[in-house]
Amino acid sequence: MSLSNTYENVVMDHLFKKDTALTPMSPISVGLLTADPGDSGTSSNCNEVPETNNYSRIVTIADNWNVSAGGIITNTDDLAFPGSTGSWGTVTHFALFTSQVYGLGELIIHGVLDVSKPVPSGYQVRFNSGQLTIALD
Repeated sequence: MSLSNTYENVVMDHLFKKDTALTPMSPISVGLLTADPGDSGTSSNCNEVPETNNYSRIVTIADNWNVSAGGIITNTDDLAFPGSTGSWGTVTHFALFTSQVYGLGELIIHGVLDVSKPVPSGYQVRFNSGQLTIALD
């Protein structure tokens, strides 16, 4: 089963505060994962990078997201994590959460990165504008 493109846009606009007809979720935070959380993953059990070595989720606001089109929404601005002060392991996935607090909130959406990336000390993970693409199909 798949949602129609029209309803995909309604859902995306709702999630990312682009539609006032529904109550948007706030905040939406971006996190990094070291493995696939699966659809049953939770905020506290999703293979998120450990909360050490300066790792924290990125909190986004509505203005950080474009209006969806074709069931796809992308980030308007660069989204940068703090620089690591030690290894974060190899990052393979990203996730969106309903809370900025590590281990809290709900896991909303997760996806695999195009390229897995080892994150050593002194490295900063960044999603450039338009690079983080969220799609419903």
